[in-house]
Amino acid sequence: MDKKNILILGAGFGGLTVLKYLLRDLKKREDIKITLIDKQNYFLFSPLLHELAVGVLFPENIVVPIRNLYRSNIHQFVQARVEDINLSEGKVKTSAGIFSYDYIVLALGGVTDISGMADNIENGSNVFSLKSAEDAVAVKNHIIKMFEKASAETDPAVVEELLTLAISGAGYTGVQLASSLSDVVYKYLLSSYPDIDPARIKINLIESKDRVISELPEKYSHYVMKHLQKHNINVRLNCRITEIGSHRIRLDTGEAIPSRTVVYVTGVVANPVISSIGAEKDAIGRVIVNDFLELVNCGGAYAVGDCVHYQDSVTGQVARQRAHNAVRQAAVVARNLVADITQKKRTKYRISDSAEVISLGRSNALLRLNGFSLSGILAILVWVISYSLLAIGKKNRVKIAVDWVLARIFGPDTSLIESQDIESRLGKDSDLSAVIDNKGS
Repeated sequence: MDKKNILILGAGFGGLTVLKYLLRDLKKREDIKITLIDKQNYFLFSPLLHELAVGVLFPENIVVPIRNLYRSNIHQFVQARVEDINLSEGKVKTSAGIFSYDYIVLALGGVTDISGMADNIENGSNVFSLKSAEDAVAVKNHIIKMFEKASAETDPAVVEELLTLAISGAGYTGVQLASSLSDVVYKYLLSSYPDIDPARIKINLIESKDRVISELPEKYSHYVMKHLQKHNINVRLNCRITEIGSHRIRLDTGEAIPSRTVVYVTGVVANPVISSIGAEKDAIGRVIVNDFLELVNCGGAYAVGDCVHYQDSVTGQVARQRAHNAVRQAAVVARNLVADITQKKRTKYRISDSAEVISLGRSNALLRLNGFSLSGILAILVWVISYSLLAIGKKNRVKIAVDWVLARIFGPDTSLIESQDIESRLGKDSDLSAVIDNKGS
């Protein structure tokens, strides 16, 4: 029997949600074979990376082995790196070989946007991205290391470098990281380092636009701004980092800031594999899809998540790169794949951005729902519940919620695990690792 091959590239929110619904709807079809491919053998709960980066959660709290999630006779998982996608021939080249397909779902996500920075990062700089569990652990270890050094340092200029932390990008990730970092530093770390003067700690959040989280309505952006300023975060708007050295950074205003810590979360562009395929793409390499989330002029090829440019044909709104959008898109793509196979009518995707919740540290969050807003502890609970529900599987949903609550009760982990080289510090697949390695070669 000739089987129809469905290839899903990427095991993030989008890819795994597509798989979940396909297994539900096609589990009795012996003529179907589904192959899921990802470079990692685990699912990463990326919305909580900032919590891992400050020691509130552990890696096992936000990663789940892919092979433990679903078992069926019609699908397989292959751990491999996707190297090339040939849409015209229906083939994908990976580190594990070449895979042919009848239908394909692109869910490879995005990478950190470092445009303009590659030539301005000094070799040996303490610059980090925040796209993987390895990145987050590296950020946490580095910050602890800076405090350890500062507690024993006598030179005021060096102490200033060690205790000045810079976050480039005041979008969702940057704001949530800065808020959590402020909480951990001022409520936990300082009690462990009595020799450090709190006044010498500086957390800088640097944003090129004129307000934080510019995707939010202006009144909510202003609320977030006030929260950040109230919690000892120095927000610098209308400027960007143009140079990163081992002991300082420089802004496009000409100002030099002493710092040995830079976390780069300026935004996301398409995965390089996606940006290189032969399909219609936008300015940052994302594939352009129609109302069915199908690539333009590429029948049977769908895409979801951060690698997609979707513009609602009714409202003109462009879908944002958020986990909940990836999940909704994946549900539509799964229905449309089933419709293709069973020759039924497909479903159009429509953007639904009526609800949103943003973590603002240990005791605050901002909930926005159809013009209504809520902040404080209740919003934090909504944030935990809403993101827990995005997790794959009931067990994992409960685990994430319980572990998060326990971390809030007992405090963050402030142990330091030394890294031996740049690959282990940044993670082999870090968006910035190759840039810094190339600078040193």
